[in-house]
Amino acid sequence: LKPLKTQPLKDWKLPCCAFTKMAMTGTVKFFNPNKGWGFIECAAAGTDVFLYKGDLKGMCVEPGQTVQFNTIQNEKGTQAQDVNVVVAPHEASYFGEIKSFNPMKGYGFISSPAFPEQDVFLLKTDLPGQHGPAGTPVKFKVVLEAKGYAAKEVMLLGEAGKQVQMMNQMMGAFGMGPMMGMMGGMGGMGKGMGKMGKGTSPMGQMGGKSMGKGNMVWQPQFMKKGMGPMGMGMGKGMM
Repeated sequence: LKPLKTQPLKDWKLPCCAFTKMAMTGTVKFFNPNKGWGFIECAAAGTDVFLYKGDLKGMCVEPGQTVQFNTIQNEKGTQAQDVNVVVAPHEASYFGEIKSFNPMKGYGFISSPAFPEQDVFLLKTDLPGQHGPAGTPVKFKVVLEAKGYAAKEVMLLGEAGKQVQMMNQMMGAFGMGPMMGMMGGMGGMGKGMGKMGKGTSPMGQMGGKSMGKGNMVWQPQFMKKGMGPMGMGMGKGMM
């Protein structure tokens, strides 16, 4: 048996693109992967050309990329058809849908029109939040491994993508806010449970004097007295 060889990225071709002579060449002016449409800037067409993801054969485009296409006229004006994306394989992005995902095993598969003969392997570490419900639309890149295509730089689209974006915005806006709020609540608990310090229960040891005397407990600067309700609570409860 001959050893299995991997195919270098520079040698393999985009699975969906059989490059044929197109009537026009243009540059992607705008494209929204969540809505699935955008426009091509093309001097030969005399106007911006409408681009729909259904004409991309499973590929996703970025502004500035070169595309080759034919055109048709419809109620929306001039629309691109039979679109080929002129891009290096390692820079290409694709549309797909999470076909299955096992959170216990940490992997699943993506189905995509760009890869009709083989599902794309998906590892949880390449997912935002390391989880992706089946049926979720995604945008992704691929690498070619020994067993086939594997997804990288996965972006969740649709409602799942909105939830991820909201979570990121909340984390950026509040920073350590939630944690600080929890610690403030612990401060109030410490003041109210100080009398239980001499008891033997774990909660008594947390809130009372026994923990301060029996164990060396490091206190951050914001826990000291004089720093507001949170600092006073933690000071009396734990010192």
